[in-house]
Amino acid sequence: TDSTNKSTNSITNTDTNIGERLFLFTNNSQVHLGNLFLQSESLPTTANATTTTFQSGRKRGGLLYIDQSAQVYLTNTTLQHSQVEGDGGAIYVSTGASVSLHACTVFNCSANNNGGGIFVAEDSGNISLLSSSLIQNSAPNGTAGALYRSGNSRVQITNSFFLKNLASESGALYLANGSSSVENTTFQSNFG
Repeated sequence: TDSTNKSTNSITNTDTNIGERLFLFTNNSQVHLGNLFLQSESLPTTANATTTTFQSGRKRGGLLYIDQSAQVYLTNTTLQHSQVEGDGGAIYVSTGASVSLHACTVFNCSANNNGGGIFVAEDSGNISLLSSSLIQNSAPNGTAGALYRSGNSRVQITNSFFLKNLASESGALYLANGSSSVENTTFQSNFG
C-alpha cells in the first residue's frame, strides 16, 4: 500500500509486493500532480560504479511509469531514492507518452542500465524540464546518469540544473535522434 502524509504531501512506497513503482499512467490518461514528495521506502546505496546495489523486481521506472499516450505534468515535486535493475531510476517514459516537469527535483535515483533519473523510450512524445534539478543520479553500468533519450521524441530543457550525475558514458545527458533544445541550463560535476 502507499501511505500519504497530508501535511507534507509525501507518498512513500511501503508495499514490497508491488515491486514496480508508485504510479503507472496509461491508456491516454492526462494527469496533473503537484507539491508532492515521492520516494521509495528502500533507499539505494551511494552511487558509484562498484558499490551500487539494485532492488530485485524493479525493472523500469522506479517511481513513475508513463505509458500508452499518457500525458503527465509534475509541478513542485521531488522524486528521490529509487533504484531499478533496468532503465529509468525515477521515471520511465514509454512509446507515445509525454511528461513535463516544472520546478521538480530528481535526486539520488539509480538505473543499472540507462537513464539513472529519467529514461525516454523511442517514439515518445514531448519531454519538458523547466526550472528543474537532476542531482546525484546514476547509471553505473549504462548511459546517462540524469536523462536518457533515444528515438524521435522532442526534449526541451530550460533553466534547469544537472549536478553530480554519474554513468559509464554521458554523465548527465544522452540525447540521440529526435529534436532537443537546452537553454539557460547549468551542468556541474557530471561524470561519464
